[in-house]
Amino acid sequence: MKATPTVSIVVPTLNEEKYLPNLAASIQAQTVPPLEVIAVDKSTDTTPQLIISYGYRRVEQGEGVAMARHQGFQAAKGQIVVSTDADSELTPGYIAAVQRAFTDPNVAAVFGPVYLVDGPWLFHLASRTLFSLFLRFSVLIRRPNLNGMNFACRADAYKKIGGFNTKLITGEDVELGRRLQQQGRVVYRADVKVFTSARRVKGQGSWGFLWHHTKNFFRLAAGKPGSTNFKSYR
Repeated sequence: MKATPTVSIVVPTLNEEKYLPNLAASIQAQTVPPLEVIAVDKSTDTTPQLIISYGYRRVEQGEGVAMARHQGFQAAKGQIVVSTDADSELTPGYIAAVQRAFTDPNVAAVFGPVYLVDGPWLFHLASRTLFSLFLRFSVLIRRPNLNGMNFACRADAYKKIGGFNTKLITGEDVELGRRLQQQGRVVYRADVKVFTSARRVKGQGSWGFLWHHTKNFFRLAAGKPGSTNFKSYR
């Protein structure tokens, strides 16, 4: 009988004192605890103190979210590495669901639905219906739309493809998913689920958010660089 793979969680943090406690509570509530949580941090508020109080490992963040995720993945000791965001919350069975997905040795990465917990009601509804259908569709056309707040991959597969493209301003998660297919299957599972804030929807505006991400998906699906129009919203 094979041993259950160990799981590291990587989360970029930038002035997350408002959101990080909720993520931490969701990690604490896991039915299977992670091996470690790595916070790749560049904060000027109380986030560094929160990171220490939760017992997470803090890595000093470089420039850009792609670099931050890459630094965290490079530092991770787990056989499986989970990527999430500070304004997200994992469902209680999240890590157990991730481990189940990787019982198939042909799986290189797994991702799942992302549900908004606030924001415009139409987007709130769409996140539970249309977006999940889109994520399933992205797998069918072999352009898996990995989301930085909700995916996991094998650490060895990540290293073999060279990790995140740190030159990308945005879309680093989607671009990584395309290359992970070189190492095995990228699968969608409904039980690998997170809830997240709508701060980017609110910051960009509903239709600005939708237009930005639609264009980005098709650019990346065609093998072109992602958008350079990326702004942090806090």
